Amino acid sequence: MSRKCPNCKLINPDNALRCDCGYDFNEGVIKQSHMLAAESQKAASKFQELVKISGSVDAAFKAIGKRNIFQGAAWLIGASTLTLLSYLIAGTLPFQLRAVQFTLIAAFAIGITQFVRGLGQYFRRH
Repeated sequence: MSRKCPNCKLINPDNALRCDCGYDFNEGVIKQSHMLAAESQKAASKFQELVKISGSVDAAFKAIGKRNIFQGAAWLIGASTLTLLSYLIAGTLPFQLRAVQFTLIAAFAIGITQFVRGLGQYFRRH
């Protein structure tokens, strides 16, 4: 047997206590999804492991920040390189290349966002 969730219409096993969307079958209300809770718990345990390896919470944030700074810089360097190459060959290719140049803005945005987030984590003060 199975039961249909009245909230999202997913089919759930008959013995399910809560749907993936968070609907609690026993109480008839929407609560936090067990899937989201499991992901939060997994992230928390990874951070605790990093704290144990690093020696402190501040050192763990510095390690995460350093990684994000390097990844953000890699996005910026890659986007810059591709933009430069597209401008160098723009005279010989059709108009469609302009669309490629425009889409590289997303790569710049990702790089800047990750770089700034990494700086905030690296220089974090509690």
